[in-house]
Amino acid sequence: MKTKKTIPLLVLIAITAFSFGQVKSFYDLSAKTIDGNDFKFSSLKGKKVLIVNTASKCGYTPQYEDLEKLYQKYKNAQIGSAEGFEILSVSLDESKEKWMQAINTDGLIWENHVSDLQGWNSIAAKLYKVNSIPATFLIDKKGIIRAMNVRGRELEQKLLPLL
Repeated sequence: MKTKKTIPLLVLIAITAFSFGQVKSFYDLSAKTIDGNDFKFSSLKGKKVLIVNTASKCGYTPQYEDLEKLYQKYKNAQIGSAEGFEILSVSLDESKEKWMQAINTDGLIWENHVSDLQGWNSIAAKLYKVNSIPATFLIDKKGIIRAMNVRGRELEQKLLPLL
């Protein structure tokens, strides 16, 4: 019997982004939340997910307001077998306190926030060569990356066909 391997979130995102254009799907993974709990990507299976790489150093950006509006508008959308829209924030912070404070100060209302607290030394930042944040990945209900680094109207236009 084969055992399933669980890949940490940041490694998985980095590998997937690095190979974008070839294999574009995610595997089950696990990462730590702000509460120190394990978070499994498979818990979002069947939903459309926007992965946002960010850090407290970014401060508030108008993109967060756009994301909040999209999240509120589509989080409970159910069409066919697809359920809702989720945002998963992957922080490139080094300090848990600054990370948690940024979530509250910036009003990041979605539930899913993870980090390895390695900052720019994060394996994810290195492997997919993040040189600016926020960096985004739009994932469909099957776990396939459908768009990268889209914002505002363009993000909604890419999201709508997935609903």
